[in-house]
Amino acid sequence: MHSPLGPPPQLGPLRHIEYKRIYASDLASIPRVRADFLKAAAAAALDEDITETAELLLSELAANAVRHAHDPRPKPRIHVTVRVHGMRSRSLSLEVYDRDRDRLPVFPTASGAPDLLGDLADGAAETGRGLAMIAALAAKVGVDAFAELVGKVVWCRIPLPRPNVAPGASRPALPG
Repeated sequence: MHSPLGPPPQLGPLRHIEYKRIYASDLASIPRVRADFLKAAAAAALDEDITETAELLLSELAANAVRHAHDPRPKPRIHVTVRVHGMRSRSLSLEVYDRDRDRLPVFPTASGAPDLLGDLADGAAETGRGLAMIAALAAKVGVDAFAELVGKVVWCRIPLPRPNVAPGASRPALPG
């Protein structure tokens, strides 16, 4: 979360950044999820291709949580986290948390996802492609459900190019 003393952190050339947002668990929230991400990505001058892919994947993760997670609270919510992390191998991590630990999505393998997408495209189904699309486009996908956490985090990662460092410029020290 951001400090009340300053603006929220931006995605971009920083080595480690994170932003979190909470949305109503409703399909009407998905355009807002996309708009918030696009605003942060534009402010950070994130690469256009990465932005487009990340917007699609984040939208699919959020829509999947809204459609399939069961949350008995009167006003269910999803939590969206976007992180840019890493120094040598940077990635954009897109995460969506919901309170349903019992319904865990099963991603197809990255090698099987394109075939599954092709099979689904042949039919008239309007749903069912989200997890296959995420698995096909992201470098890594996963689901984290912990005994002490009510719910789960469904995530994917997109590799980012290394930041340009001028020859002779000092590089940040690696932790530990």
